[in-house]
Amino acid sequence: MTKILLSLVAISVVASATEAKSDTTVDGKAQLYYYTTDNKDKLFSNESANAGGAVTLNVSHKFSDAISANFTAIGYDSLGASVGGAMEGKNKGSLFDPEDNMAKRHTSDAYFGNANIVATMGGTTAIVGRQQLNTPMLGSFDWLLAPSHFEAGTVVHKIANLTLIGAYVTKLRANNSGTEFVKLADDNYAIGMAYSSVVDANLWYYNIDAGGYTQIYADVSEKRSGVLYAVQAVSTNYDEGDDSMAYGLKVAGEIDGWGMSIAYNNIQDRAAGKVEVDSLYTSSWNTWASDKLDNSFKVEASRKFSGLASTLSYAKYDDGCEVDVILGYEVAKNISLNAIFSNTEYTEDSDAEKALEFIGTYKF
Repeated sequence: MTKILLSLVAISVVASATEAKSDTTVDGKAQLYYYTTDNKDKLFSNESANAGGAVTLNVSHKFSDAISANFTAIGYDSLGASVGGAMEGKNKGSLFDPEDNMAKRHTSDAYFGNANIVATMGGTTAIVGRQQLNTPMLGSFDWLLAPSHFEAGTVVHKIANLTLIGAYVTKLRANNSGTEFVKLADDNYAIGMAYSSVVDANLWYYNIDAGGYTQIYADVSEKRSGVLYAVQAVSTNYDEGDDSMAYGLKVAGEIDGWGMSIAYNNIQDRAAGKVEVDSLYTSSWNTWASDKLDNSFKVEASRKFSGLASTLSYAKYDDGCEVDVILGYEVAKNISLNAIFSNTEYTEDSDAEKALEFIGTYKF
């Protein structure tokens, strides 16, 4: 699962919607995805594999300098049983909708992920409709071929080095959940501010009635002599039961051409609340650190070799560990290949699970 820990200073959809060079712009991508694990059988066997293809089409229309409309249509196909088996024997659900398709092995469908209006006035931008969100503990999980989307209203206001962000969310289409946008109970919103100057700092407040909690997230980072120092804290106040307190530290820099980092998180009493994603420093490809109690550590190294981007990481959790090798290669300007190997021990009592994922992307 791809977890991209995002800069909180900007919401990317704002830039893409307001900087169109013509009245209408169109782009997109076509992707193929293959996954195999030794969880149920040996790697590459029919019963231990799954695959899918998807086409994403983005259309943005600029009505004026102040108003734009954006649409993202996503069509996907699970490619059938010939290249993928089952979660449980022959009755596995599809790659995209395992809960609703346990009795069939092939799914083909389409939906609108983004469908919104963007209005800009001065330093203020408002986005209303279906959209992707990028915040530390509530955001779009971009794994597989159809990332999660929200129905929401978002406002971004910039004042010099300070960015203020507010988002009110009504529905969620979770990653790997078919095409339905599910209504979230009661009130769910995020209010944040990001400051970037001598230091980078972020402060967020979440009210997530659908999860029964409120939450405060904060981080501060500074780069000195080429070395990044970062700290974070997450306090989750649940309506019922124990609350959660999380802390994190991270140091990152470069050694002999290698990007290197070491990170630490500690979570006490209960898992930290999140919606789809977290931004904790020790989260890995298959593991959300917010779900792990006590101490966790992660070391990571990355480098580019003749166009091949590589990232290697090891994370140790209180009740498991994970090793990831992530490779990316740009075949041409609009064609890329990615391969991910992961070896994950989800708990101390479970056997390590090996998995291989291959992704081919063509952008147009």
